[in-house]
Amino acid sequence: METLIQAHQLGKSYGRYRALMGVDLHIQAGQVLGLLGHNGAGKSTLIKSLLGSHPYDGQLQVFGLDPQKHRVTIVRDLAYISDAALLPEWMTVKQIIQYMAGLHPKFDAMRAYEYLAQTDIQPKIKIAKLSKGMKVQLHLALIMSSHARVLILDEPTLGWIYCFANAFTSN
Repeated sequence: METLIQAHQLGKSYGRYRALMGVDLHIQAGQVLGLLGHNGAGKSTLIKSLLGSHPYDGQLQVFGLDPQKHRVTIVRDLAYISDAALLPEWMTVKQIIQYMAGLHPKFDAMRAYEYLAQTDIQPKIKIAKLSKGMKVQLHLALIMSSHARVLILDEPTLGWIYCFANAFTSN
């Protein structure tokens, strides 16, 4: 199996506060990992390290590359939904799909429409008119259509998106 993420003795400090200390990870294709912990435990700090957003101590590779040196290359194959997970509400579903097609080199608009065909979401509707659950379905259809090798969700409550992913991919 292909190793997607590998960390050895990963650490991060904010002044005297040690957010991460001695984290070791070995994540292969097909594996699912959940980060559980109280507020301030370092979950988001670990995610930011994977994204190359800030310096860290120790060794870290995503797709065999150092996230700090190869961030642009890594994010082409990594989909990230932050704890905010906001979509531009002034756009229609069709407009956000067109926008993503122009933004992400691997984005497959037809695949997004296929996922959305399994929902009640119509292309002409404004994102602002969608329910919270429909927005989650739309967001998932967008990231699943980017052909990402790694999907990162930055809040446990967003984990239920995984249920939608299984429904989408099983059909």
